[in-house]
Amino acid sequence: MIAWKQAQTLDLENIVLVKLDIPSDARVCHIPKGRMQCDRYRCDKAMVLGITSLDGKHRVSRARSLRYDKDFVPVIYEVGKMAYPSSYCGNKRKPIAPGLYFFWDKQQALEYIY
Repeated sequence: MIAWKQAQTLDLENIVLVKLDIPSDARVCHIPKGRMQCDRYRCDKAMVLGITSLDGKHRVSRARSLRYDKDFVPVIYEVGKMAYPSSYCGNKRKPIAPGLYFFWDKQQALEYIY
């Protein structure tokens, strides 16, 4: 299934949109609406189908996950390759836990503010 997420360029200068294919055998955790006001998901693997600027005008071949604390191990997203987090937590009661975060809806991914 197609999913979307924001990431950063490797130089940390720009936010980009990553198009993912979540394989049928991926472990997926639904994170119910909370302070985010929209449903989010996380999984243990995804194929990177494309990376573009948020306006869709520029393509990027590689990006990294958004950083949220000093202990976070970033995930590198490369077009045509599988992406894996350093670990995965399937507990939906933990809104912040290891995994690849994503949205099923492209617009929600574009509107996400980290």
